[in-house]
Amino acid sequence: MKATTNYEDSFGAMVLQKINRLSQLLEIDSSELSLWMEQFESAGTQSILGMLHLACIHRLDPLLGEVSIWPGEQEPYPSITMDGWMKLINQHPSFMGVEFKEGLSQDSTNLEYIECTIYRSDRTIPIRVREYLDEVKADHPQWKTMPRRMLRHRALQQCARLAFGISTPETPSTLGKPNLNSKTSNGTQKMEEASYDKKSSNPPHAIPNGATKTSAPPDKQSRTQAVKQKLSHHAS
Repeated sequence: MKATTNYEDSFGAMVLQKINRLSQLLEIDSSELSLWMEQFESAGTQSILGMLHLACIHRLDPLLGEVSIWPGEQEPYPSITMDGWMKLINQHPSFMGVEFKEGLSQDSTNLEYIECTIYRSDRTIPIRVREYLDEVKADHPQWKTMPRRMLRHRALQQCARLAFGISTPETPSTLGKPNLNSKTSNGTQKMEEASYDKKSSNPPHAIPNGATKTSAPPDKQSRTQAVKQKLSHHAS
C-alpha cells in the first residue's frame, strides 16, 4: 500500500514539475495552467504527463489549443493539433513553403489522394508525402463532410514529420474533439473539450462539489494544492 502511494505521489509530482517548467517556457502563470489542466482530469495522469512533455519539448501552448489529449481505441493520449503543427512548421528557420496536389480517381469524380510538398532552404530536393483517402479515412463525421480538408491536414502532418524530424504520437484515426466525460457503449471514458469558450479570457473557475456558479478564483497556493490532490487521486 505504501509503495502504491509513493508511486502515485511520484506521478503527481512529475506533473507539477512539468506544469512549472512549461509555465516558465511560455511565460504564463503556473496556477492558471494548473487550473486549465483540470478539464483533462479523466484522461489520467499518464496522458496528462505526456501532453505536458510534448508541450515542453516543442514549446506549444495548451491554452491556445496547440496540443491536446485525444480519445484512442484503448486509452486517451496526447497529440499536437493543427494549430500546433502550423506553429512548428512556420517557426522552423529552414521552412520556405508548402504545396498541395490533389489526385482524383480514373473517372475524375472522387478524391483519391493528396500530396504535400515542403520546401527547405537547406535541402536540394523537397520533401513529398502522398496520403491516400481510403487508407486514412475515419468514421468521424468530419471525414464525410470535409474529406479534402481532413486529408490535407493528414498529409501536412506526415510531411512535416519527415521534413523537420518532429517526434510525436500518431494522430488518432478518430479525429473528433476531445470528450472527457462522455462514455461509449462499453463504458470506456472519452475526453471532452473545455466547457468554456477558449477565446474568452475569463473561463469559469473550478467550483467544489460540481457546482456551476462562477466565483472569484482561489489563491495560487490553494489551487496548486487542489490540483496536486486530484492528480494523485487520478494516478490510481
